[in-house]
Amino acid sequence: DHLAEMVRTGMDKRAFANRLLADGIPLEKAHVENVYRTGVMTAYSDGKDALMNRPGLRELFPYVARYATHDRRVRPEHLAMEKLGIDQSNIYRANDPVIRKFRVPWAWSCRCEDSPLSIMEAAHRGCREAKQWLETGVEPYPPAYVKMPPFSPPEKFLRTGPFAPLSIQLSMRSAATFSIDARGREHRG
Repeated sequence: DHLAEMVRTGMDKRAFANRLLADGIPLEKAHVENVYRTGVMTAYSDGKDALMNRPGLRELFPYVARYATHDRRVRPEHLAMEKLGIDQSNIYRANDPVIRKFRVPWAWSCRCEDSPLSIMEAAHRGCREAKQWLETGVEPYPPAYVKMPPFSPPEKFLRTGPFAPLSIQLSMRSAATFSIDARGREHRG
């Protein structure tokens, strides 16, 4: 609830942490940052996906560019995604199984960003498939899906689609093992 309020009102991480403390939810600084960053990015990503899946928009933006945060904390796999796209770029087809599997955030505290691209934008950035599409007016077939990377999102990091961010659910629970199915039901075991 605090995270939803924070996203709605623009509350910063410090205010979020203070709100948790005031409600008797003491979390370590690193845990607060993880919950905050992962929850905000999940909400932002889910909102963007909902918008992009509206009729007509996915057709206008059939590509996506992946960006990692370039600093000392970036993980090598996150940086690698900028070179594993079409033509070894950061451009992917928006419906590529790879980009869907690695939907941001795709790990705890992931700071990656996806930016929707039109055919023209992808072509201007050097994507050969998009250039062909732009020149001919015909969508290339088969689509330029890329090879699955030799790494995966962390096994316990699951996205829950239209449900509350799993990162928040997990952070507030005990260490008990559980999973959430596609309908948001919890299964222990």
